Amino acid sequence: MGRQKDSEARWTKKNNESHYGWKNHVKADLKTKLILKATTTPASVHDSQVFEELLDDKDQAVLADSAYHSAEHEAC
Repeated sequence: MGRQKDSEARWTKKNNESHYGWKNHVKADLKTKLILKATTTPASVHDSQVFEELLDDKDQAVLADSAYHSAEHEAC
């Protein structure tokens, strides 16, 4: 029997460690801690690529990991 491999997952390297798979990106309400939006990407997609996808016009503040930071996002 052959091994099964997820053909859509991707490799990435962080701190000289290789990782294979997927990343979850989540927008949660600060008060209720409920998930409002979520998306999953291959591990090779940088976090900043999905930042705007998680936001909407009603958001008043954003608390995010440094991976989501950029001058372009700061100006929004």
